[in-house]
Amino acid sequence: MLGKYLSEKQIPWKQMRRLGMEVAGNTPTASFLIKISKMQSAGCRLCRIAREARGESTDGLAAETHGHINSAGCEGMATIVTADHHSIWRHLYDSMHAAHKQNSKLKFITLDKESNMSTLWRREEFLRICSKEDLTEKAQDIEVTIPVKKSQEARYNLDPGSFFVNRFWGRRPDGVAINEALNIGYILESKQSTDRFLEVKDAEANEQHKSMIGALKAAAPEWEFQQTNFVVGNRGSVVESVFYTKLDVQEGKKDKLFADHVTQVCEAHNQVIVFFLQQVQGGTRPQRDRGRILGTVCTCEEIERGTHACRASQLGPVERWWTQDGKLRIAIEDPPIESKRRTHLLYFHLLVMRSILCLRTCLLAACFTSL
Repeated sequence: MLGKYLSEKQIPWKQMRRLGMEVAGNTPTASFLIKISKMQSAGCRLCRIAREARGESTDGLAAETHGHINSAGCEGMATIVTADHHSIWRHLYDSMHAAHKQNSKLKFITLDKESNMSTLWRREEFLRICSKEDLTEKAQDIEVTIPVKKSQEARYNLDPGSFFVNRFWGRRPDGVAINEALNIGYILESKQSTDRFLEVKDAEANEQHKSMIGALKAAAPEWEFQQTNFVVGNRGSVVESVFYTKLDVQEGKKDKLFADHVTQVCEAHNQVIVFFLQQVQGGTRPQRDRGRILGTVCTCEEIERGTHACRASQLGPVERWWTQDGKLRIAIEDPPIESKRRTHLLYFHLLVMRSILCLRTCLLAACFTSL
């Protein structure tokens, strides 16, 4: 799918080059640069900058690998990676909803935004599955077996008695779909990873919602609950069976839905690489043309809602950067200017055509002269 995407004529040459470098494994991360003796440390430069800004120690930095800069674990990339994740998922979620069979009883919930378990159980259709009290009781037994993460220790120490119940009701799946006619519920989760570790991310997603699935099955035994994970690689690798066998998508629309999803992933991945290069190579602002910013600027809130990011991914390349007040901004560039390579080919083609025309003129003149 990546090869098909890169063969599209409207893809700018620079974008093709960036994705090609990623496939070849020579994106200029610190881990790569240290191999060619261009850097002395493989520690993440963006995490270092963030720690120094907070006055913290820079010891024990994570290695600046391609996987690191494409994850929320990188302090300098977390915001844009999260925004791109939401953009990809909302586009896929809306597409599946629009393409599902007309006679299907499957109902997609939270189409406008993600909702945690507490918000979901205020809805009538979920209260018909089981009561909130029954679900709380079953969830408590499972949550106490799940270790407390380091980032959760402060909340746990504040109120150990109610921590586990509150953690369960605060869990937020990417999407939920239910079929009340067949008593089937789907917990939907979207993950991104490097292409070599798709199975690892799939297992991570299952572990993330283990308590949710277990508590639902125990509280509503007459229902069947399944978790469906949409794990995609940064190079466009996708488990096709998820798209073709589940969620009642119309047969004639499955291929297009699948291809559009891979396109969204490639576009978002290019945006992440652009943002990374802007920061590590000095220019943290998008290019300017005669003093103005190319395109339209929108706020971070619009990005996180996903609606503007979806439109942006369809309009063209997107550039995001940090402003002096610490907020994220986005600029949608004007249509890309034709690359120099294509311009040179056009000039060469015109020159050849002119030469052929001149040659024909000379031959005609020679014929008339001989007559």
